[in-house]
Amino acid sequence: MKKIVALFVSLIVLLSSTTCFAIKIESKGQGISFEFSDEWQLEQSVHDYSFRNKQNKNERVSIDCYKDGGAYIMTEGIADIENMRKNCEESFSNDKKAKDLSDANGISISVSTDYVNDGFEEYNGVKYYKYEKYYTASARGVQPVKFYAVKFITSKNGNSYEFCYEGNSKTEHYDDFLKLLACMSYYIGEIKIKINNEIINSDSAPVIIEGRTLVPIRAVAEKMGYYVEWDGNTQMIKITNAFIGSVLEFQIKREYAVKDGSQKIQLDVPPVVIGGRTYLPVRAVAEAMSAKVNWNNETRTVEIYS
Repeated sequence: MKKIVALFVSLIVLLSSTTCFAIKIESKGQGISFEFSDEWQLEQSVHDYSFRNKQNKNERVSIDCYKDGGAYIMTEGIADIENMRKNCEESFSNDKKAKDLSDANGISISVSTDYVNDGFEEYNGVKYYKYEKYYTASARGVQPVKFYAVKFITSKNGNSYEFCYEGNSKTEHYDDFLKLLACMSYYIGEIKIKINNEIINSDSAPVIIEGRTLVPIRAVAEKMGYYVEWDGNTQMIKITNAFIGSVLEFQIKREYAVKDGSQKIQLDVPPVVIGGRTYLPVRAVAEAMSAKVNWNNETRTVEIYS
């Protein structure tokens, strides 16, 4: 259950070169940093962050970070898209919207769907699942009112993030919401990889599962001089270094690895596939490669030394 948060400790209001203020938030707890227009008021709510537009009180933005349920998989065309769509359908259901409006206005209000659309969009190099919905709210003796809601979902560093915008027929500040996504950084709290003191840039970040750090193996193995092969039928990962004649074999969900055809290596956490990428427990892999591993908690960095 989300807690009512007091996040003003991490709130810094900066005066820019003009007379306009911007809200800047850096949160190690949520692993994000971003800036938002000062035309929005930060409020306390059940969300991690909640904003209401000062000019149009019907325009609201909320941000939530979920750490306990595991991250959604962000690859198109797989089952988790259905879970994300179901999440959004429940959040934006006509019955829920009607109840909220009826409770807020003290009259019975019905809601119908005008249009629904979903897909993927990318901002600042991060892919988001997008679900948007257009409504009409009606009540006896009252002119029908149009409403709009959109949710963007992504996963980074083993966390799920949801960004929601809601507005009535006047959505002139929606661009502020898109600018928020465009400047959103997940660097705070992000797990990084260093090999022999060099940062490795992988297309996906390491994750922590059951207290163990797992890394997207291809970028790490290739930097260590190994060649990676994937067998989709057996879900086997074969990592080979022809120069030293070493072969490591891992299998998805199998709790041990095999080195050079016979030596079994017990794994604390079995390999997994997240977002179409194969993740292996970094310590077991590095030690099987005769490398040393260190975890720098202060910088959240996996340090590998060969």
